Amino acid sequence: MTQDPRYGKNAPFFGKPSGHLPVISYLAVPVKTKSGDVIGGLFFGHQEKAIFKEEHEDLVLTVASQSAIAIENSMLFKEVQELSAKKDEFIAMASHELKTPMTSLFGYLQLANRNTGEGIAKNLLEKAIRQLEKMIVLVSDLFDVSKIQAGKLQLNMEYLNLAILIQEMKESFLQAHPAHILTIEMPEESFVNTDRMRLEQVLTNLLNNAVKYAPHEKTIELKVQHLDKIVLTSIKDFGPGISEENQRHIFSQFYQAKDNKDGSSGLGLGLFISKDIIERHGGQIWVESEPGKGATFNFSLPLAQTSLA
Repeated sequence: MTQDPRYGKNAPFFGKPSGHLPVISYLAVPVKTKSGDVIGGLFFGHQEKAIFKEEHEDLVLTVASQSAIAIENSMLFKEVQELSAKKDEFIAMASHELKTPMTSLFGYLQLANRNTGEGIAKNLLEKAIRQLEKMIVLVSDLFDVSKIQAGKLQLNMEYLNLAILIQEMKESFLQAHPAHILTIEMPEESFVNTDRMRLEQVLTNLLNNAVKYAPHEKTIELKVQHLDKIVLTSIKDFGPGISEENQRHIFSQFYQAKDNKDGSSGLGLGLFISKDIIERHGGQIWVESEPGKGATFNFSLPLAQTSLA
């Protein structure tokens, strides 16, 4: 490059500045995106003249091309992360803002229903209440997912006899589903350290799924047993079962079973949230099923020996 007639004629250094490496041969290639934008460059220098050949340029161009792909992927990944964070922020804000008016509306509808005599109006009010209940569950699930992704889903642990919680839930479950039979097999005492509200949320979700996905089978079996140092809870339905493919993805966020033919709707969040809750308790959750032979959802929790207090 020192033999170029333009060398040494450019301010401010008019050649190499003091202390510069003794570069005589110089090779530079641009790092370009697919759209042709230059986002950087690769620069090589050597102290001997005419050291760089055409094959060197071809090699460096290949390296520059790979560098451009890596840089673009990195930039895209950062953009995706930023968009994902904005999405989570929006879901958290929207679900929080929706909960208050929906809860108020639910209260107003219940009050109107209690003060309405039998007839078409009461029937319509009851249908509106049922639909609003579904909406409240969906919004609550979205709110929980936003807290899970932000790492803010907190647990308020207490020393609890699982048997008492299940008996209490049985009454409310049969009131909501009077046509179903819930058989329970469990020890009189199964103490766990747990967040009562969150554990009830998991049990409610699994029982409701047993009703939703086995609409023509009215019997549901709930079993609790002690295995070594864990409490194993199982909820079995006698519906069409779950295919192996769906079993692999069923606890994923927003996953909808491909062979769901009963028309049941939802966002595919209940099992995702349940899995997070159980794992935060130090337990595990999984499903066992064969097509045509129903499905059994199991979750384990550490057996508590002493109170948290």
